[in-house]
Amino acid sequence: VVDGCIRDTESIRRMDFPVYSHDVTPAAGTYESPGRVGEPITVGPEDVRIAAGDLLCGDDDGVVCCALSCGKEGDVTQWLEQLVMEAEKIQKREQEVLRHVTEGTPL
Repeated sequence: VVDGCIRDTESIRRMDFPVYSHDVTPAAGTYESPGRVGEPITVGPEDVRIAAGDLLCGDDDGVVCCALSCGKEGDVTQWLEQLVMEAEKIQKREQEVLRHVTEGTPL
């Protein structure tokens, strides 16, 4: 996940390596610092906090951070199962809306 732009997207796709970014650019980046590993960061226009161990899920529509630290009250597995159930509910509602739009029926 890149909080900025990337280039060489064709090469990245051929490697079958998932990379998600704000945008693409033909310009080469600049070297500002060697970076850090394992430290919390904030990304995006809404300053989403990401920490080591958080679960990132991405596709062509975007990236979601499932902050595992939010599940510290109890079992993380149970928390993730609840998160998946909620996401499936949203997906079902969206499929229903799409069906209505495709059929031309009122929502």
